[in-house]
Amino acid sequence: MRQLEYFIAIAEEQHFTRAAARCHVSQSTISASIAALERELGTQVFVRDARRVAITSAGSTFLTYARRALESIVEGRQAISGSGALRGTLRIGTIQTLGVIDLPQVIARFHRTHPHVQIVLTHDAATALQQATADDQLDLCIVDGAIDERHLVRHPLGTDTLHLIVPVDDPLAERPEIALTDPALADREFLDYRTDSSLTAQIDIACTAADLVRRVSCKTHSIQYLVDGIRHGLGLGILPQAAIATSGYNLIAVPLVPSLTRTISAATTRRHPPNPITSAFLDSV
Repeated sequence: MRQLEYFIAIAEEQHFTRAAARCHVSQSTISASIAALERELGTQVFVRDARRVAITSAGSTFLTYARRALESIVEGRQAISGSGALRGTLRIGTIQTLGVIDLPQVIARFHRTHPHVQIVLTHDAATALQQATADDQLDLCIVDGAIDERHLVRHPLGTDTLHLIVPVDDPLAERPEIALTDPALADREFLDYRTDSSLTAQIDIACTAADLVRRVSCKTHSIQYLVDGIRHGLGLGILPQAAIATSGYNLIAVPLVPSLTRTISAATTRRHPPNPITSAFLDSV
């Protein structure tokens, strides 16, 4: 079991020293364990150089099974302990804006019920998160847009509505609603989210249909930077209203007509059923 833990830690940290610190063992211990694993498997699982560690093709294949084996061991321990308490790690990947659920609140509530589960939360674009979930690098992802149901099981969470986000002192802030075809938007600058996001793709489609060519003043991978840029007058944005929930009274969300909505879903891999920790979290959402 320790050998699998060391192997997974190195694969995720891509560094022997960081993996050793994470597992609370010496670097020599973890190096010896991986050397023994490679002898047992009859192949190299990592390629090492002076700066980093890269997983080999064989190592990447073995990683999926190592994670699954470790999860099974944890589940077995829980089954024979009779305590019923969930223990282990839950790896969640999510996009940065989730209007239909308050994820920090959900996680806090889950932690109170299952205090022995450590949650590892990461952010990325929806496509990358779906791929990581399909490959068993994540236990579940929470994304917007379409789900690749060939490799993932979809768990619907709800529908979110996008708005035009403007500073409170902008003339458009007085509008009760606005269409993307409105001439008032033609000469305005916009802030844009990352190109590879489902949110940007949906906005691009809607703007193309409305013949609105957005002049982008700034493109960012951070929703928070995007919101701050709007607040400081760098341009307008199209976002879920939840994205400005913590911005006080500096921004206004103007409804779009016709409304522009997106679906929010959780997804788990089709390779195997969700483990007990993942199932418990999905039940709590």
